[in-house]
Amino acid sequence: MVMLRGSVARVICSGLIVLTLLVGLPIFSQIDKTRVPEKPSLRISVDLVVLDVSVQDKNGQPVHGLNEKDFRVYEDKVEQPVSSFSAEESPVTWGLVLDRSSSMRDMTKEVYAAALNVIDQGTNEDEMFIMTFNNKTEIVSDLTSDRRQLANSIFGLHADGSTALYDAVDSALDHVKQGKHRKKVLVVVTDGGDNKSRIRFSRLVEKVKESDVLIYTVGMYGGMAHNPTESRLTAEPQNRLRQLAEITGAYAHFPQDSNKCREVMAKIAQEVSEHYTIGYYPTNQMRDGRWRKIKVVVDRQPNAKYIVRSRAGYYAPGTEDGGRDLANDR
Repeated sequence: MVMLRGSVARVICSGLIVLTLLVGLPIFSQIDKTRVPEKPSLRISVDLVVLDVSVQDKNGQPVHGLNEKDFRVYEDKVEQPVSSFSAEESPVTWGLVLDRSSSMRDMTKEVYAAALNVIDQGTNEDEMFIMTFNNKTEIVSDLTSDRRQLANSIFGLHADGSTALYDAVDSALDHVKQGKHRKKVLVVVTDGGDNKSRIRFSRLVEKVKESDVLIYTVGMYGGMAHNPTESRLTAEPQNRLRQLAEITGAYAHFPQDSNKCREVMAKIAQEVSEHYTIGYYPTNQMRDGRWRKIKVVVDRQPNAKYIVRSRAGYYAPGTEDGGRDLANDR
């Protein structure tokens, strides 16, 4: 009886040892795999570049009905294969940046109301924030789709102080990143040149290049363009407004009065709603942080002339960027 019990005990012990070894095998195998150094695998970047493209004919009228095969996309003069295409209207995150300096005093009410008209032309999903600037910037209405809240936020605002235009654009570029939509648009309304900003214009230009935000600029210079002396004074501010807009693939506008400003806002809203959206994966996979120049052309009819606008280019990610998606780098 004692011997039987001893035999049973030995069998049980042997079974437990075998079971322990069997259970332990996957663990040891996993440990071995983590300890054995392997050659690093080749990592292929998959950064997607997304372009919002406007197309007009020679008369400045929008061109509709284009499809993917009508477009050619070039990066540093090398044609890129188009990976995605859409002609559907998409919701927008708007930033309305309004000059509140003393020189705007006589037209603040009318111009502000005209500027707000831009969101009324969009989709129900559009959202907007409103920023004003003089010596400093101020968010008078944060991101919302509530039109009434936006309208109330600009009611009774007083204009005074200097013009920190570049600081305002810089702040707006940061703030618009909080928007929930991929397409982001700033509309900057001013009547003069910058005379108060801390950021240099050259640095602002670099930041605009990095942002992938469309910037429409509206210069309210009125009759100054017809006065030779005042025209010379406004030449540089106008050129800088054009530069900020054209880098992003947008336009600079210079309406003569508040009525024309309202027309300009409707035109901006229409253009934004009619963008073609094109995406591609760059054939140049170098992560060198360099500026890549983009050109988009419409290849539809041999003798037709089209005005095609998209952002001028982008900075390639560097090795430290870890494969971020350029479409969402906002």
